[in-house]
Amino acid sequence: MVKLLNFIVRIFSGLSGENSPYQKVCTYEDTVMLCKNDSSTCAFTVLDVRDIVRSLDELGSHNVATMLKLYTNALRLGKGTKVVVIAEVEPVDATYYERLLDRRIGVKVSEVLYEPSDIRAKLELERIVRLRRKIARGYEPFRLKLRYIVVTCNESDGKDLLSYHESRVKALINSLETLGVSTTFGNPKDVERLAKTLHNFR
Repeated sequence: MVKLLNFIVRIFSGLSGENSPYQKVCTYEDTVMLCKNDSSTCAFTVLDVRDIVRSLDELGSHNVATMLKLYTNALRLGKGTKVVVIAEVEPVDATYYERLLDRRIGVKVSEVLYEPSDIRAKLELERIVRLRRKIARGYEPFRLKLRYIVVTCNESDGKDLLSYHESRVKALINSLETLGVSTTFGNPKDVERLAKTLHNFR
């Protein structure tokens, strides 16, 4: 395990250097970046969170604990695979965000009126209305960009690793979906930029 983690650190550190040898051995397969050295290969996939349809303040304390346990389990993808979670936070102008929420409320109200049995739309509407009220009371909004980097490393060749890695990514996507977190594939080339950010905090 230590050997695996050290290799991941070297990959991230190597990607951060202008003359990195890893830059010469990284290739791209659709949504995956594959990086090799003499003895190991690592596959990287970036998942961007598109929407979260559940809020912790909608759950009781018992359900919060259950959700957190399920979330933790979702990030355990098996031997050789790790998940790096990166959150980027930036402030948002309150007036602009109020107008944005007002438009979203209007859209959701229309959806609920059109399909009264749509429970998901009702929950989203309630969540947006609560957030709108919080901002009206002085809450300062912010934009949170949440990303997952799925990293799988082993000593096999790229083809075997790619198949296993993609199965682990699919498992994470499905698990997050059941928890109300929808994701989309990010650009695997962003791994290099994110690696530089991680390297700066080491």
